[in-house]
Formats: sequence, structure tokens, C-alpha cells
Amino acid sequence: MTSVDDTIWDAITRDPQAPGALAVEQPLQRRRYRWVGLAGALCLAVAMVTFLLQGGGDHAAYALAVQSDGTIILTLSEIEGIEGANSQLSHMGAPVRVGRLAAGCTKAGEPDRSATLVLPSIVEPAGGGSGTISWRIHPSVIPAGDTMLLEAKTLSGTSTLAGYHAMLYRGSAPSCLPSGEAQ
Repeated sequence: MTSVDDTIWDAITRDPQAPGALAVEQPLQRRRYRWVGLAGALCLAVAMVTFLLQGGGDHAAYALAVQSDGTIILTLSEIEGIEGANSQLSHMGAPVRVGRLAAGCTKAGEPDRSATLVLPSIVEPAGGGSGTISWRIHPSVIPAGDTMLLEAKTLSGTSTLAGYHAMLYRGSAPSCLPSGEAQ
């Protein structure tokens, strides 16, 4: 090789960041992938920030899972989760609703007192913890035409969950239960 060829070869093979190195254009395809990757990372970051700022929305207040044996595990961690849980239970076609005591509630339902003995086989506690209620519900045991109402109880004057009461209603269950004072 001539000295000119050697000089060009040295410039080409030298570290691209080194002084005097020839600027070699990257292929267009590699630059596109870089931009697509950056755009994807930016979208993911925006989605995560949005989710965190919303605090998870209503979905953090309840969780619903259908088990392989057909039972439903319903966990309520905030009283505000009742509406979302009921919406999802309705969408699933489960004859189960969650209600709460409410001042001024005039809703009425017809309790099915003939099925009182089957209540323990329909719903049972499934864990939970401080301020959380969790139920294992067996919808296949609910008598045809009845709806199970799980009344979520709170500590007096707070929204902290403290317990529940279960009742079967003929037809649909009321969305709230009458109380002298909302709890």
C-alpha cells in the first residue's frame, strides 16, 4: 500500500471517537431502531407516571379472582371499592353484590330466609388483614333467582373496613341498607 492508502486505512480503522478519525455515517436502519426504542421507553415512562399519580384508581380498592373450582375470591380494601366490585361481579354474571349501611337509604329487598342454613356454604372468610375484608364465594350454591348481598361494615365514623354481614335476597339485592347513621 502507498502512504496515502495507509493514512486512509488508519483513519478508517481508528476509534471513531479519536481525534482525526473519519466520521462514518451509521446505516439509516440502525438510527430508526434507536428512535423507536427511545420513543417506546418514553411512552412507558409516561404511562407509569400517569398510573402512579392516579394511585391505581378504583382497582386498588378491590380485587376479584375466579378460582379453578369456580369460586370467587373478593377482597375489599376500601369502602370506595364497592361500586367497582359490583360492576365486575355483574359483568361476570355472579349473583353477588356488596352493599353498605347508608343514612337515608330507602332501598328494600325481600330476604330469602328459607336459605339461611346454606349461607355458610356460600360465603366464607378468605383472609384479609387490617382494614381489608376477603371472601371466598361459591356462586354455584346460591339458590336460583337469589342474590347474595355482602354488607361491608366500617368502624364507626371512619371508612376503615371492620367486618361484614351476609344475606340472601329473592331477586336482586338492594344497593344499600337502611341505617339510622351511615357507618
